[in-house]
Amino acid sequence: MKYKDRLNFYALRSVPLVFVTGAIDLQATVVETVEALTGEYQYIYLWDIAKGMYVCECRETKAAMVYLQQATASPEIGNYTKSPMMALSCMSHISGQMFNETKGDKDTSGNKALFIFYMGDRIFNPNDNSQYLEAVQILINLRDELKGMNGCAIFVGINAPDVPELKEHIKIVEAPLPDDEALQKIVTEVQWDYETWYKTADSATKEDSPMHILTEAKKIEYASVLKGMSGFGAEQTVYTSTNSKGIVKELLLENAVQTINNTQGMSVYVGDGRGFNALGGLNSIKKYASRLIEGKLRLKLICYLDEIDKTLAGSSGGDSSGVSQGFLGALLSSMQDTNALGMLFTGVYGTAKSEFAKRFGEEADCLTVHLDLSGMKDSLVGKSEGNLRQALKVIESIGGTDGGIMYIATCNRINQLPAELKRRFNLGTFFFTFPNEEERAVIWKIYKTKYNIDDDEAVPDDRLTGAEIESTCRLADLMGCSLAEARKRIVPVAVTAKEEIDKLIAEAEGRYLSTTYDGTFTANSFSESVKQLKATGRKFSGG
Repeated sequence: MKYKDRLNFYALRSVPLVFVTGAIDLQATVVETVEALTGEYQYIYLWDIAKGMYVCECRETKAAMVYLQQATASPEIGNYTKSPMMALSCMSHISGQMFNETKGDKDTSGNKALFIFYMGDRIFNPNDNSQYLEAVQILINLRDELKGMNGCAIFVGINAPDVPELKEHIKIVEAPLPDDEALQKIVTEVQWDYETWYKTADSATKEDSPMHILTEAKKIEYASVLKGMSGFGAEQTVYTSTNSKGIVKELLLENAVQTINNTQGMSVYVGDGRGFNALGGLNSIKKYASRLIEGKLRLKLICYLDEIDKTLAGSSGGDSSGVSQGFLGALLSSMQDTNALGMLFTGVYGTAKSEFAKRFGEEADCLTVHLDLSGMKDSLVGKSEGNLRQALKVIESIGGTDGGIMYIATCNRINQLPAELKRRFNLGTFFFTFPNEEERAVIWKIYKTKYNIDDDEAVPDDRLTGAEIESTCRLADLMGCSLAEARKRIVPVAVTAKEEIDKLIAEAEGRYLSTTYDGTFTANSFSESVKQLKATGRKFSGG
């Protein structure tokens, strides 16, 4: 059900208390709320911290102002009601008076009032115990009066406040982001503005005008770039990406990336165009991903999550704050609602798990976003989950609900993930391990080129990860020394975390897909690394 339809549905059923969450553009959300409900309420009151409580001019104003003046008994209504508690008390007085009138002889058939509070989530601040208790109590007392006179109080904000005392009293509605039609309308309207300006130019020609250049196909293309933005944000992005000859796509993309990066916990990966060619080895998973891309997979967005086992630690009950459990629930719901695809990467540290996720987006020619769950956590109760919900709303707006989103998560301790989450990664769980001899040769070549090292220089022939091979090349470049000398300064993870890696490899046996060859990972196929380990005198659990 669309936002306006949902609000009208609640109005017709006299729902008294509503929280609107995810309103990243407060002004636009309040305007849309008023437009949706203007025909349902005779009196509409607005409140914000700067103006206090005032009457919305879209409806009956004279009688509404009389109620407001009686409630405040002050000539300076705005100053008197700037305080959130005074505004709530004022609402209580007006609602009480209207409720009493419904029990008298007056004809009050149209006597319905709507109260809308900007930044309503901030009113219920658990860190201010006195204000919190008073606000909650006022609403509990008001519930029946609002319902009795067919009124409603709507609190518009970004986050859903955590108010346990009101859970049974309120309805929560998610503020929408503009859909495809609205975004295309924004693109068109901005271009009409430029068309008007362009026609005043001496060199103006019809063929070069912004509206002539803006074909239907381009309008759809530009609107798709704006997905995930608020209406105002999309409008400003188009304005700052347009010159006298229309929209400059490169500027549009650049501005769109900046807008997404401003969403807490989200950052867009901007690659160099090399895709899988930037990675050595991993032949099997590369082939698998390429076949998906060449087949029926039509990705609009790849969302990768690093070390998901750490960020969701406690989701099975160990987190007393409830944040991890809230994150898990929101993520599961979003993945299900959008028919999202998923891959799960585990294995040895430094074996290109995160890098592969990023390069997958380049190969698929789609937007790639890093979702940093840890960066969304906040000290304020409810704000962490609100941050994630906002990010997921952006993701859903960009990727849609038809399987256009793929989540790729990396983890080191896969056994700590809840079973219901692991099931969501429906395209496979892959085990990344040490590159074999052939893969190492390719990786050495890539990083020799990157750090301007002679291609003929001999390389250390031991068990290094791809990350350690790069570290060796980088150190050789910084020190101006040979690779062999730089290698002496590197202590590989095969040594520093031997027992843990042995355990990981043993656990992966026959359980997860191999990234090097088709089929499940087996230690026997890891024979080259086993031989090298034995040659050094160290034991290997799979050998």
